[in-house]
Amino acid sequence: MNVNLINQQFSTFFPTVLKYGRNIIETSLTETIKDMNIKKVLLVSDKGLKQVGVVEKIKNILVEQGLDVSVYAEVEPNPSLQAVHEARDMYLQNNCQLIIGLGGGSSIDAAKGVAVGVVNPGNLNNYGRGMQPIQGPLPPTIIIPTTAGTGSEVTNVAVITDEEAKRKFVLASPYVIPTYAFIDPTMTFTLPQPHIAATGIDALVHAIESYVNNKSQPVSDALAIGAMKMIIEYLPQSYADPTNEEAKAQVLLGSTIAGMAFAMTGTALVHSLSHPMTSHFHVPHGLANAIILPKVIEFNLISDYRKYAEVSYLFNSKYRELSLKEAANKLVEELKAFTKSVDIPEDFSYLGDHITQEDLNRLTKDALNDKGTYPNNKRKATELEVYKLYCCLFPQVKKVLV
Repeated sequence: MNVNLINQQFSTFFPTVLKYGRNIIETSLTETIKDMNIKKVLLVSDKGLKQVGVVEKIKNILVEQGLDVSVYAEVEPNPSLQAVHEARDMYLQNNCQLIIGLGGGSSIDAAKGVAVGVVNPGNLNNYGRGMQPIQGPLPPTIIIPTTAGTGSEVTNVAVITDEEAKRKFVLASPYVIPTYAFIDPTMTFTLPQPHIAATGIDALVHAIESYVNNKSQPVSDALAIGAMKMIIEYLPQSYADPTNEEAKAQVLLGSTIAGMAFAMTGTALVHSLSHPMTSHFHVPHGLANAIILPKVIEFNLISDYRKYAEVSYLFNSKYRELSLKEAANKLVEELKAFTKSVDIPEDFSYLGDHITQEDLNRLTKDALNDKGTYPNNKRKATELEVYKLYCCLFPQVKKVLV
């Protein structure tokens, strides 16, 4: 990492207490809660984890230690505003004192949204669109990720979907940062292969977009590089052999470290394009990012050949023998091969032929209006350029512009 520090100014802030270890939930969760003098807990999770018994397992651990536990396990992918409001009402009705978010990014963001809603009355939409500032402090939150990809357990944002408006909005504030994150690799051991792939690439996107970013700085760069090394080496192993516990642990911690990186910088154009995909077509966030990644990086290369070349070296050290431009171009090839190796589709043609020119126009407009990510991109993308990126991602659509 070659940077000039003498004239730089930046700040870092890591308030989340990170507890990592195999079976750390069984050994430390209830003790941590009791040390906070908490008696009543709201556990926020999703239907899938409820069906396979994970929600009940965590609830029983808490109840056995005398805690009063309310459960909201109705969160769906891309958590809806309605679900967050319902969980908030449950928290208030039961006089809870703590929120536990159990699951992937959707459950984690829902839990963080509940914390915002407890203190900030009314429709959370108002706070997500900047109409009203988020007030704090918020109730304490404990996050237990069950996927290796989100990084949300250590960030200051929660992404919520307004289904009526078909648009995502971001709750962003230092108050939103979780109090504790329990990183237990055993929680990811039963993750299905498609989820391993999509969430793992999502974590890689977080690291790359933090590293090449208008807000990047030396601390975020160091974290992003560290996360990329772990994910690039171990995600293919985790995907190829679901019994490889070490690989799963490496990707999980790599995801958290990537979250620490983009908590300082935000993400960029990959996320700008992916957020409308989940709002309009319900494509899972990680999958959307994974599909979009190679095409956006190819578009972005000219903005910072040096940094993209440095990422390419993580895939193949021999690229150091090439010029920076040549090495950066190799990164696009590597990302295409990497996503293909974990069976990520090349584009969104699998969505079918019902996607229209009007849809692409709407996606373009929403991507340009993604204020939390679009301004961070080092290459400023015009409306036409964003539209053309979507055209590449939807080869089945007859385009007016080429």
